[in-house]
Amino acid sequence: MAAGYPAGNDFACDLRGGCFPTAVWSPDGTQLAVAWVTRKTEIIPASGSGTPRILENGVLLSQVSDWSRDGRTLVANQQNSGTGMDVLTLDTSGMQPPTPILHSQFDEMLPQLSPDGRWLAYISNQSGRFELYVVPFPGLNGRWQVSSSGISPEVPSTVAWSRDGKQLYTRDTTGALTVVDVQTQGGEFHAGVPRQIFSPPGGVSGFDTAPDGRILALVPVEAEMSPPITLVMNWDAELIKK
Repeated sequence: MAAGYPAGNDFACDLRGGCFPTAVWSPDGTQLAVAWVTRKTEIIPASGSGTPRILENGVLLSQVSDWSRDGRTLVANQQNSGTGMDVLTLDTSGMQPPTPILHSQFDEMLPQLSPDGRWLAYISNQSGRFELYVVPFPGLNGRWQVSSSGISPEVPSTVAWSRDGKQLYTRDTTGALTVVDVQTQGGEFHAGVPRQIFSPPGGVSGFDTAPDGRILALVPVEAEMSPPITLVMNWDAELIKK
């Protein structure tokens, strides 16, 4: 799961001038890849000890979205003036230059690798509104549109695979959590019809899937209703009557 942008107009910054960070866990959970809008991507020990390693092959990223299961590749978004939001891969060794993989005239956002690393899900507005798409990875030979009723492009976590790779979770334009069953056979990808499974008041703010199949969801906290206050006038007169 990628940690997304802070809510509202607040910016998260550190003492070294880095602002607006996003982060993803390494497959073994020992490291975090952190992308800063204002400086190069860093690999940080999850323990909090040690020195962050700067990826010198890095570029300024809009968001880091996923880390391949073999630990070698980061999948991220970069904002470009001519093509909008694009998807690229970044070698975690820092030895290879970034590789653009989705860079059309439309926005391609929030890429997520399937658990087996063979498919890449992302959202794009190429149809006029944001929808969910899947392409083979890394070959990109073919493309399948998975949704048809619109997808919310808000971060964090608009796309997530189930841990067995048989379902894709998204957030529709109403903020409801949806799921679609998927099947892969060779180089073919098949998707069912998306269906809503969770629609709390205010919608889902973010979500991820857990190894045991559960779904972790962020939902807005409803303001607690204060109990009514009863004001009794002339209460002493009532006592005298008794």
